[in-house]
Amino acid sequence: DIRLLGLSGVGKTRVIYEALKKSTLTTNTFYYDCNKKDDLKMRSVANLFFEDNRFNYMLIIDNCSLALFRQLMHDKIENKSNCKIISINNNPEEIYEDKLPPEECDYLLIETKELEDIVIQIIEKNGKTLTDPEKKRILDFADGIPLMAVLLCKNILNSDETFGYLSDKDLLNKLLNVEDEQDTILETLSLFKYLHYDNQACKVIKSNSIT
Repeated sequence: DIRLLGLSGVGKTRVIYEALKKSTLTTNTFYYDCNKKDDLKMRSVANLFFEDNRFNYMLIIDNCSLALFRQLMHDKIENKSNCKIISINNNPEEIYEDKLPPEECDYLLIETKELEDIVIQIIEKNGKTLTDPEKKRILDFADGIPLMAVLLCKNILNSDETFGYLSDKDLLNKLLNVEDEQDTILETLSLFKYLHYDNQACKVIKSNSIT
């Protein structure tokens, strides 16, 4: 079993996808994104596979919290299942703080410092009209996260504003493709975990100036 850790946007899911695409494994593979379903449902689904030892299964569980990961490993051991689990999470600190024994799970960490060359290539490819100082600023702001570099190049080049006059807050808004009012809402919602507010709830927050 594998636990893959790294900040959002470093390409964890892509790494798994590319590895499996080139694999010759004859395993029934299933992908599940926990951001789109609740943990209880995921655990119920996983146990269907744990209880069925007729076939070789591999579960790829994206955005899998530490609590759910531990529950799934417990359920797997209880069922003496041969099912393989690849779980993905965006908290790199977990690898230093709360690991399972090595005989139960291998931990892999994608660090942003390892991806700087990839970020440079992205900026060169997507920001051909930018000056060297502008490219350097995007490189520093992206901080080794490829997705940030892609979004910054795209949104800055599509903007009418002069890049050199953009503050760090302006760059963040370009990254998120939001205006200042929307930024306030995002800051408010970021206090919580995985909120799924509809438009009406967002209007309430905005009208009451909650920060």
